[in-house]
Amino acid sequence: MAAQSLKQQACLAVFNSEDTANGIVLSCGGHCATKVGTTGLYTSTRAMVPIMRNRHVFFQMSIMAEESAVASLCIGLSTPEMPLNTLVGSWKYSIGLCSTGQILVGSRWYGSSTKQHRFGCGCTIGVLIHIDECRCSDSWDGELVEASLKFSVNGVPVLLDASDGHPGGDVTPLFIPKDDDIYPTLTLHSPSTQVLGRFCAADILHPHRSLVGAPPGVPVYALDGSVVLQPDQDVGAINI
Repeated sequence: MAAQSLKQQACLAVFNSEDTANGIVLSCGGHCATKVGTTGLYTSTRAMVPIMRNRHVFFQMSIMAEESAVASLCIGLSTPEMPLNTLVGSWKYSIGLCSTGQILVGSRWYGSSTKQHRFGCGCTIGVLIHIDECRCSDSWDGELVEASLKFSVNGVPVLLDASDGHPGGDVTPLFIPKDDDIYPTLTLHSPSTQVLGRFCAADILHPHRSLVGAPPGVPVYALDGSVVLQPDQDVGAINI
């Protein structure tokens, strides 16, 4: 259904050239994003395809550069309302995992007592999201739906300490307007940083349930609607 819909809309599961800030160059058919020069402190790009509702959706982004280089960036999701010169997570209805290992949700920082979640060149960041349209709440901005997110760094889940506004653990809630779409979003801070978006099942690295972070017995989809994991696929742990 999702793949057929994308075909009809002429959409591809790549970074959107029309939703990319000046200072970012897209290559490899829109799969790679690179910050060139020093234009702007933060430069962001969003994927062309939004996250499906009522499904477990998983995507990855890999930082493609020499491991000796220092990369400063943030990977997450945002609505089209977020300006492209903004750090994802600093705008309302957006969330991002920064290379410092902290999660930024609607301009609020959440972190861990350890520094093991820092990432940089050579790392692959995974994002699992489930938007549950049955979990609604009213706000001054209208009706909101709850999305649950899990981040991972090279297959290791990002665990946050319990704090005011965050329950702790590996699940981070995000509330978005019921009628708004939300898109995978990349913010680049350091120049010459190149990131590869992995938005289809064939591109996902190590697609095992324990590494993706998905609960047992549910299918997991890539951004383009292809199946990453069948409901009965991958039970138990795996070492990489």
